[in-house]
Parts: sequence; structure tokens; C-alpha cells
Amino acid sequence: MTSVIAAPTLSADSSRPAEDVWSLWGGQYRLRAFLLLGVNLALFLGVGCFTYWLRTGVFFAPAQEGYWNILRLTFSFTGDTGVTLASFLLGPIKVTDVPAMIPVVGLLVSCLVSIPVLVAILYRIWASLPFILAVAFLAVMPWLAITLLGCCMLASCRPFRQRSQFMSALIGQVPVVLYFLLAWRGSPGSELNAADPLDPIKFLAPWVMAIVAGAVVTAVVLGIARIVRFRPGAIAPVLALMFSLPVLLFEYLVGRDELHYRRLVETRRSFFSDRGDPSDGYDATDDLLRAAEREWFGYPEPRPRFSDILDRVKLQWTLRMSGPEHHDVEGFLQVEGSALAEHQWTHAFQCDAFLKYYPDSRYAPDALFLKASALDMRVDLGAFRRKNLIRFYDDFPSPWSAFEWRRLLENFPDSTYAAAARLRLAQIELRRGRVEAARSLLSDLVTRVGVGADEPAPSPPPSTWSAFFQRRAPREEHPLSFSRMRVEARRLLEWIEANEDPVVGWEPLCGTDRPARPVAFGLAHLDPRAEGYAANVERLLKAYEASIWADNLKLEIIKSQRDAKARAEALSAFLASYDGRGADAEPEARFLLCLAYNEIDRPQDAGKELETLVRRFPSSLWAEQAGAVALRTLRTMEGTGG
Repeated sequence: MTSVIAAPTLSADSSRPAEDVWSLWGGQYRLRAFLLLGVNLALFLGVGCFTYWLRTGVFFAPAQEGYWNILRLTFSFTGDTGVTLASFLLGPIKVTDVPAMIPVVGLLVSCLVSIPVLVAILYRIWASLPFILAVAFLAVMPWLAITLLGCCMLASCRPFRQRSQFMSALIGQVPVVLYFLLAWRGSPGSELNAADPLDPIKFLAPWVMAIVAGAVVTAVVLGIARIVRFRPGAIAPVLALMFSLPVLLFEYLVGRDELHYRRLVETRRSFFSDRGDPSDGYDATDDLLRAAEREWFGYPEPRPRFSDILDRVKLQWTLRMSGPEHHDVEGFLQVEGSALAEHQWTHAFQCDAFLKYYPDSRYAPDALFLKASALDMRVDLGAFRRKNLIRFYDDFPSPWSAFEWRRLLENFPDSTYAAAARLRLAQIELRRGRVEAARSLLSDLVTRVGVGADEPAPSPPPSTWSAFFQRRAPREEHPLSFSRMRVEARRLLEWIEANEDPVVGWEPLCGTDRPARPVAFGLAHLDPRAEGYAANVERLLKAYEASIWADNLKLEIIKSQRDAKARAEALSAFLASYDGRGADAEPEARFLLCLAYNEIDRPQDAGKELETLVRRFPSSLWAEQAGAVALRTLRTMEGTGG
């Protein structure tokens, strides 16, 4: 008798073709389906985490501070929340600046979109819900997740499901295409470079790639599923490939240092941006009133006068914006209540971490510059007390930034930031009394930075596809002004060359530590924006009135006057008192008088001073500056039709 071994039954109805993995009823297939679904979900969770990491530098979103607030902001319809789908392409790594991000973002988004739809088709819609939740809570794209839920319903549920699974998948992705279109149309135009016609194409390219790649992935997965008769395992290899490709492309074409450096730039902007016109600063009057109002309503009746509360709030803000006056790092860190000091050292530690992990990065000199300038950052407290303006500046170096400027200059002497390092080190050397070291640094800066260094570059040639993939550095809110640094360097050089007093030497400039000193500080120790600047210069003038520094000290006092008319009168009297006596401050005084006459609408007098300055001091820095001012005025008049 011959025994016959029966083949296992795979389907409940062998005459009915398989439609998904659950059409196979064998226990081994059902277990395999659950296991491979878990593998798919694990890979997809990695895709969601990587997507969020590209946007924030944080790998696991729920561990981030303020996570639920970030989710809430995605549903805000007012203002730029910074968590929209368009913001994925515009920060921190903009696709317009780093075109290599186009395939990275395109493949990631295609993976986020196509895999949940394929899971809904092959495993039914309930199996796609964990994938949709991963998009919402790990990739932090809840609007895309809501759209994907509709896509999965269109692709797998009756009556929308088609006889052709590929057609069902394409119809299911229609809401995502509409979502991409809205994201593209709603993108902030200010973020795109209007001068480069290729930028809108770069912004659109990831969406097009995501749609095309999603269709290709769908066709490949459904084709594999039909070949293996819908046995589990069709999605996992394709998903692994779709996950690994953007990771590898990012690692080798972009680099992790790109992301972390641009996060540093964003942190600097959030810490030290005044959010206003760089020349005027940010008007904080409304913010002060709101803060004082909140505190005032917290008092029981009878409440104190509102003006007293406002003064106290303003004093608290002033203290929080005050930088430390200590001359050691330990004292710096112990400045109680100083938000500025806290931000400075937080940013400095972040820059140190970047340099530790990416010492060979192309952004290493940039990180050193960010750290040094952060340590130099100050708030113009006088402007805040007078007009409630918050205005940051970093052109008066702190003693603890000297080491960072030295590192920058020694390791990257030809970098863009070397000019700033030379100027800041020269200013610090003058405070230390090392005049020759400062002279060498200043001379080097003037030699390397030519006249008109900040003149606009000639118009670039029309954009070509060869320039499409060129990487651009991140644009700074306040870029370096080489012409301003050159002016400051030449001003200090002219001081040094013309004012070595035979009796007191460099004491009025550098200070002195001799026992019988009249004052300990010098002009180099004083911050021109500080409210006590004029009073301290008057102390120097009283101590060194008989020295050849007297004219420069008097001019510094006059420069501190804010009223243009009073300043013009004082400058005119100053020039009259030194007429024919050869004061080295005369060229600068005439230049400032020219500017003051322009402010009070006396153009003829300004023209006379300009002519006298150029005729009597043709090689002076201030004659050069007067020519630049006249050229800018002519350009402005031509631009306005004047």
C-alpha cells in the first residue's frame, strides 16, 4: 500500500487568489507575518527618529524638553511655528544651501509615505496604525500622519479599494501629493534666495523625488509580493534599503558636522539676536509693559503704583542682560541672575563639544569664531535704559576670549575670521601694554584687508546646472564687516604712530601699574558704549592734559554727545582751538563734523569740511572714509532719481 503525503493547506479557499499575507492560514505563516511586521515597524521607527534628528539634532523626540509643546505648535495656524513640513527643507540644513540634502529628504519622505500605505494593503489597515503613530510622534509630523491615515483608508478599505493593488496604492497617495503641493505653495518666500532662480527648483525637487520614489517602491514591493504569493517578507528588504540609502548619502555627501554646525548658528541666533533692525535694535517696550502688568495684577488691593512696578521690572531685566565684570572664568560663571552670562557659556560649551567631535571639520574656524564672539557679546545697556532697545554687540573684546582668538589666528591664519582675530587680539594687547605686538597685528590686518572689502560683488553669471549642486555656507544675520574692522585697525595704528608721549609714554592708551599712577586704566580699557565712558575719559584727560594725548581724549568726550547740533558746535570749537597747532585728531574731527552737519541738514557746511579734509589730509584714514561716504551718497541719489 502506497502512502501519500498531503500538501499543507495554505488558504481557506484555494480557488480564491491571495490578496494579503493573512490569506495564508497556515500557523507558520501567521507567526512569520507578525515577526516580519515587527521587523518592519522597528526599521520604520528608525526612519522616524532619523527624520526628526535631521531637523533638530535630537534622535529620540519624546526625550526632548518641551516635546508636547512642540507637538502642540504643529497645530498652530498663527505665525511661523518652525515645525511645518516646509521647515524640514529650510532648517537647520537648507536644501537651497546643501543640494545633497535633496535625495536624502526625498528618499526619507518617500519611505514615510509609501510604507504605511503598503502595510495597509498587504497587512490590512489596522497594521498600519503603529506606522502612522510613528510618523506623528517620532518624526513629529502629525499633519502628515493624519494625511497618511486617509491614504491608508483609500488604498485598503472598501469602496475605495481597486481590483489592482498598484492602482489602489497610487490613488491612496493622492492626499499626500496634495499635502506636498500645499507645503510647497505655503513655503516662506523670504527663506528662498530671490537672486538664484534655481532655489525654487531645489525646494520643489525633494517633493518630486518623494512622489516618484514612492511610486517605484510601491511597484517593487507589490511585484515581490505577487511573486512570493503574498508570503510575509516583501516589505522588509525594501524598507531596509530605503532606510540605509538616505543615512549613507547623508553621512558621505553632507556630514554630521554640517547639521551640528548649523544648529550652533541657530543657537547663537536664539541667544544673541535682538530680532530688530541691526542698526536700531529691538524695541522691548511692549514686552516690558506686559511683564510689569502681569506682576502688577499679582498684588492684592491696594496695589502699588504701576510706574514703580515698571521701574523694578526694567531693573531686573537690566541685571539679567548685564555681563560679568569679573576677570576670571570662575567669577564669570557665578554671575547670579545674568541670563547673558548663562547664554554665553552655554554657547561656548556647545562650540567646545563641536570642536571635540569634529576637529577636522570645514567649520572648525567658524566654531572658534562663534565661541570667541559669544564670550565678547554684550548688551547696550544705555540704549535699553534710555529707549528700551535691546541691542547686542561684540566689538569690545573680553579678556577671557583672548585664548580663543589666539587659537583661531594660529590654526587658521588665512580663514575669513582671521581679520577679526587680529583686531580683537590687538585690542587686548593694548590693554596689556604690549604696543608693539598690537602694532604688528594691526599692520597685518590693514595689509590683508583692502579698501572696499565690503563692496558688493559683481552680479553672478546666470545660474547653470553646474552650480546646482554647489554647497553654500549658512548666511549669518550679522556678517563680518571687513571695512569697519579695517577702519578701526587704522584708527588704532594712527593713534600709536602719532602719540608716543616722551613723558607718560602709552599710559593714556594702555594704563599703568606704577605706584604713583593718576588712574589705573587707559583708553583701551574703556567701552565706548558704556554709560560711564565720557566720565572716565574726562578722568584720563584731567590726569594727562599736558600730554600729546589731550586732543584725542577731548575728541572722545565730544563723540559721546548724542545730540547732533551740540556735537557739531563742540567739534567746531575743538577745531578752532587747535587751528594751526597740528593736532593729530584733526582729520577725524573734521570727518565727524561733516557727518554732524549732514545730520542737522547743513549740506553746504558739510561739503566745505569734506573739501578741507581731503585737501589738507589726503592720505588720512578719514579722507578715505569721507570719499566712501560721498560715493555712497551719490549712489543713493542716483538710485532715488536725485
